[in-house]
Amino acid sequence: MQIDLITNNLFQLSGGSFIIEYKEADDVDIIKESILNTFYTKQYERDLNFFELSPEKDSLEISISQIRELKKRFIHKAIEDTPIVIFNRNIASLNNNSANALLKITEETPANTFFIFFTNSSFKILATIKSRSRIIKIDNQNSSTSIKEYISDLKIKNENIPESIFDLLTEPFFKKEIIHDSQFFDCMKAFDKHSFSIASNLYLRITQHFLHSSIGNDVLFKYLLKLHSDFLNDINESILFNTMTSDLLAVYFYRLQSNVSKYAQ
Repeated sequence: MQIDLITNNLFQLSGGSFIIEYKEADDVDIIKESILNTFYTKQYERDLNFFELSPEKDSLEISISQIRELKKRFIHKAIEDTPIVIFNRNIASLNNNSANALLKITEETPANTFFIFFTNSSFKILATIKSRSRIIKIDNQNSSTSIKEYISDLKIKNENIPESIFDLLTEPFFKKEIIHDSQFFDCMKAFDKHSFSIASNLYLRITQHFLHSSIGNDVLFKYLLKLHSDFLNDINESILFNTMTSDLLAVYFYRLQSNVSKYAQ
């Protein structure tokens, strides 16, 4: 699955246990930031409901006592309508005892609760945990060639939308040209409420490409990370309240493109 779509897909669910297999360490931080911005609107919601489960100081493993403390959190759930996320960067940090203790929770995951584990190889995971989790593999194909193939595929699958629209939406990013304010707004007129998802997924695919290519460019990377999270939050809210508009998508295309043209190397 494309990294941009992972949080969006999780947000549509009511909870569960998930193992995300990654290839690049930066993906973990990207997804963490995306979850924080998509699942929570207030800082206190993050503080009360997002738990990063990691080994204690001077230890390489998560202890069974940490899992016991985690269980107590569910007895006094602070905000009933806000998701609880248990976030673990390395599932290998669970030893046999802590993993078995955790199984009792993940067997029947409480409502609106997400266990999110990361690994660089799903083959190394205990079978008992794997059987209770959904495995998501990150697709890191983000080269210019792969995104051009993605755009070509969009043109083939959406014959009702002129090919020139996809060109006008994407070429300014890769030529790094400053465009006229109205170009994206004009392009969005080709989409309606039934096809907004096409433009939305294209935007996420372009953002993914530049997130990976801008690692090392702190200014652009931090901006893209925030823009990515803001987009997912606004899109999810607009879907929830049925307020999606072409202007919303056009604004995000313009914000992304203007900064890529200024700061991309």
